[in-house]
Amino acid sequence: MSEGTRPGGLTALAVLNFVLGAQHLLHTGSLLVMRLFGDRIATPEVREIAEAMKSLSLLELIALVASSAIASVLMIVAGVGYLQQRRTLGRRIGNLASLTMIVAVAIEQNLLSGTDGGFGFRTFASMLYPVLSLLLLNTTFKEDFVR
Repeated sequence: MSEGTRPGGLTALAVLNFVLGAQHLLHTGSLLVMRLFGDRIATPEVREIAEAMKSLSLLELIALVASSAIASVLMIVAGVGYLQQRRTLGRRIGNLASLTMIVAVAIEQNLLSGTDGGFGFRTFASMLYPVLSLLLLNTTFKEDFVR
């Protein structure tokens, strides 16, 4: 592919990275808010998650928040790399972001598994994009990172 044209699929992947990275960052913030103010929230579902958050040790809380925040920031940075078609900023950081997101989802699932009944649709949906992103970056869009 010539240097001046970017595939539409890579642009779509960048937009998804921006949207999902920002959404995951907000989700991480909401988990912290639930930890701090969960007892004041009226809905039973949110209260259950808040109680699970309060039961975490400091180390578990740091692992959960740090992995999620790092994965979110890496996804946004990788999105910029996708748009610029940079090998390091796009493909390598994109792979790292996807792997980090998988780890972050696994940590959250492990620590908060009692709140949604185990591996369910939400966990599957959270794992789908990082796995699909890894697949696309290393097959379909592999040659499109020209800089």
